[in-house]
Amino acid sequence: MPDFISENIEKYKEITEVYKATVTDTLEAPLTKLKSVFAQLLNEKAQDYSLQKVNSVYKSKYYSIKGRIKEETSFYEKLIRKNIGLSIVAGHNLINEDVNTKKAGIISDIQKLDDIIGVRIVTELKKDCIQVYKLLENSKDFFIRNEISFQDLEDQPQRMKNGLDIYRIKGIFQGLYGFELQIKSKIDEAWGDLDHTLFYKDYSVTPIKDTVQVTMNNVGELLDRIEHLLYDLRESGANYVENSEHIKFQEKIENELSVLLKEKFDAPYQLKEISHFLKHFHELISPEVLITLDYDHLRWPVQTPLVDSYLKIRDSNFHLIVIETIYINWWNSRDGVDKIIEDNYDNQIQQYLFDFSRYYAEILSEDSDDFFEGIKNLMNHSSSSEILLSAARHKEFQEISARIMSMAAEDEDIDNNHREIIKMIQILIFNGDVTPFLDQALDANVGDGLIKIKDIVKNKKNNLDKKIFLLATELLESLRNI
Repeated sequence: MPDFISENIEKYKEITEVYKATVTDTLEAPLTKLKSVFAQLLNEKAQDYSLQKVNSVYKSKYYSIKGRIKEETSFYEKLIRKNIGLSIVAGHNLINEDVNTKKAGIISDIQKLDDIIGVRIVTELKKDCIQVYKLLENSKDFFIRNEISFQDLEDQPQRMKNGLDIYRIKGIFQGLYGFELQIKSKIDEAWGDLDHTLFYKDYSVTPIKDTVQVTMNNVGELLDRIEHLLYDLRESGANYVENSEHIKFQEKIENELSVLLKEKFDAPYQLKEISHFLKHFHELISPEVLITLDYDHLRWPVQTPLVDSYLKIRDSNFHLIVIETIYINWWNSRDGVDKIIEDNYDNQIQQYLFDFSRYYAEILSEDSDDFFEGIKNLMNHSSSSEILLSAARHKEFQEISARIMSMAAEDEDIDNNHREIIKMIQILIFNGDVTPFLDQALDANVGDGLIKIKDIVKNKKNNLDKKIFLLATELLESLRNI
């Protein structure tokens, strides 16, 4: 009488024969369609997500799409390694039933295996992987229309034992076919293939692999450095014109303004750190060359709370004092415009702050009016100069906000309060005071949403989730203390 293992192995072989004879052919059409759907999305949005280079001569895409159906040998080994075979045998009572009598159910189970179909988006560089992932996150309606659902889109990327991150996303197509979508750079693909060749499924070398894990991690770190170098090389051509123009502008304003500023400060004043802001204002105003700088505006009284809040920030940072001074003097250098004087200072400073918002809206691809509203709200609750001077802080908030919005789309507790949560997180990022919001937040059960957010990001698989975890923890602690 056959033992338990022998009985199951015999059934695994019969299931594998069903896979070979019947299932593989049924997977070709879904694989082709999946590749077509992802290609359509990428081709339509490549320019928006910096996934192609276009010039007058050619268009170069930073991605390609591959696909495969699991090979017969790999399928059989998966039945053993992942206990899937035991599940299918038990689920269909195959020990006591003929496989052919249960074929329809077995085929359905096989088609739903999470990597029976594999789709891989291979990018030029790892930074392109990030852009592809952002595109996927922002295309939920597109996937719904194309009958694609993801099971773990938000839990990406995952850290592999070979020291590299990987985007490995489980999905279902048309409610019938399981698939795994991977996003890899060419370098990561090559390293993964080498790792696969050396170790995958060769159980005899597993102890060896364990002993060289540190070396593998070091290789992963070296490959990351190579990726960064290659990205810099690729972008150097694209950025050359922009950088050269900026350098020319920087030299121009240094020659024009450094002497004037030195007269006031009695020491050299470097404009390099604020040159991007000055270039933005220079393009908006198109001023005449300055031969003197007037500082009277620094003593003018203000009438509105917004400008009063701004002055508290300005007067704590010399960069902001200098930027405003140059802005006003540039504005007043032109003929045929209403000069900025004491009587209209409040209104003109609000325009100045809006022009600041236009700078950030442009580099972050946001709406200027919405960004201005965000800045005004921040100034009510924070006196940090980073509100006006830190693109990195605004970028950080943009990424955190998008992540929370994606959570809100999947969870009602988060969705109910996501606006309040995002507003308080923005204030925390800019070192502001959230105390005025706490009573209302407590009444609205904002804590429930924060707890859900912490639960989602608790594994802290990437730096963004780590930041969100810490911010949610800080807000919950504030709520508990009121």
